[in-house]
Amino acid sequence: MQATSAAVSGLYAAIGAAAAVLAGRVQATGDKLTVSAAQYASADENSAQGLSALGASVQV
Repeated sequence: MQATSAAVSGLYAAIGAAAAVLAGRVQATGDKLTVSAAQYASADENSAQGLSALGASVQV
């Protein structure tokens, strides 16, 4: 029974380590998405301001 117990404990440790690695990857991906969203919003706002300024100078 001790060998089985040790094997199960080892398996639980491996699963815990894998879960920690995956959690780190999920966090890193979330951080990258947050930065990307902020950059997109900033670029979109800059484009809107540029188009607004251009629209004001065009008379039809």
